[in-house]
Amino acid sequence: MTQRRLGLHALVVMLLADAVLLAWVFGLLPGSGADAAVPEPAAASTATSASPSASPSTTSKAAAPAARYVATSVDDTLWRASVARCTGDAAVVERSQDGGASWERTRYDGQVVYRLRLTEPSVGFAVGADRGCPQTVVKSTGDGGQTWQETSAGQTWAPLRDGSVLVPGGEEVDACGSARAVGLAPVDETSAWAACSDGTLRRTTDTGAGWEGVGRATGVTSLAVSGERLLVGSVVTGCDGLSVASGTTSQADLEDATCVSGARTAAVVLGEQGGWLVGTSSWSSADLSSWEPVA
Repeated sequence: MTQRRLGLHALVVMLLADAVLLAWVFGLLPGSGADAAVPEPAAASTATSASPSASPSTTSKAAAPAARYVATSVDDTLWRASVARCTGDAAVVERSQDGGASWERTRYDGQVVYRLRLTEPSVGFAVGADRGCPQTVVKSTGDGGQTWQETSAGQTWAPLRDGSVLVPGGEEVDACGSARAVGLAPVDETSAWAACSDGTLRRTTDTGAGWEGVGRATGVTSLAVSGERLLVGSVVTGCDGLSVASGTTSQADLEDATCVSGARTAAVVLGEQGGWLVGTSSWSSADLSSWEPVA
């Protein structure tokens, strides 16, 4: 009799346990079913071990905050490219033949653009990367952007998304030390200017082997150099657009800045005589101090 009662008791306990388990599975108890915090499965790692020669300062840098556009010019021909991420919507490269009054889309097929450069009104190149940003590539065009051919990235300058700088020869250097390069203005094959996230302006004359501090400018989003002229665009407190200042490369002293409302995401561009601010809209200036919207 005692054994029979024990057997019945064990059976009841097992049935109760099964009922509780079923209730949990079907969401009848708090914290179960669809309302439960179920961790996502861990993604398989595709990262490789860092090379012993990798630069710690380069790999540890956060992505640089960038202006929304990069741009270039020859005469009254302008190109602009929207800044994009390595995934998602791709960069759009557009061309204007009337100083920014109207724009036509080119057939650029890359994902991101780090730098644009025109050598003639219909001839130029874009430094960027394809989707996923596996490596830096240069795509050139000789027909105004109707067709693009991939070429080597080893003979040009470009600011990269990790805050380093690509120099002619293919090396990636830390132009700003532990800070990020947030603006780059190449001068020729051996010389360039860089604006750094720590507020310094730096210059190299030996293809990026060494960089010297030549001035200061905070909040810089774009930088342009042409001959002795220097143009800097910055996002600063008290200006609801882009703060634009000009100066000379010999002294790196910037004149009083002008706040251009609505141009916050624009890139500064120097022409032969004046300059442009190129973003979703465009502005032009003959004296680099007063800016007017391009009609």
